[in-house]
Parts: sequence; C-alpha cells; structure tokens
Amino acid sequence: MGTIRAIKIPGKDYYKLTRLVVVQKYRKFKFGRILVEAFHDWIRQDALKNSKGNFVDIVCHAQTQAMGFYAK
Repeated sequence: MGTIRAIKIPGKDYYKLTRLVVVQKYRKFKFGRILVEAFHDWIRQDALKNSKGNFVDIVCHAQTQAMGFYAK
C-alpha cells in the first residue's frame, strides 16, 4: 500500500527523503503520515546515536501536487 525511501548521505550533515508513495485508494487512511513519522523516528535515533544533537536538516524534493501533504 505504500513505501518510503530515505538516506543519510555519507559525508553530509543531512538526511534525504527520496521517495514516498501510497497507493491512491489507501491515502485516506493516513499511511503516508505513518511512514513519515517512522522516518522521523529513524532520524531521531540515528542523530542521537551519532551525536548530531536535537536538530538536523531533512531534504525533500516534492512534486508540486504533493506540496499540501508535506505542509501538514
């Protein structure tokens, strides 16, 4: 029903959300939000483990039709 792909780019101080897809008929169940929250949890754990502090940068290049989703 959905997938997310995110990476920590070696040698860089940011994380990158490279793909987020939820099959259209499942979007009303907020699976995208669940996937992004799991992404945030992973970043939190990784940043704390690697002494990055409480704040890190996340890069996301969204399609313009998805801007409303990411703004939430």
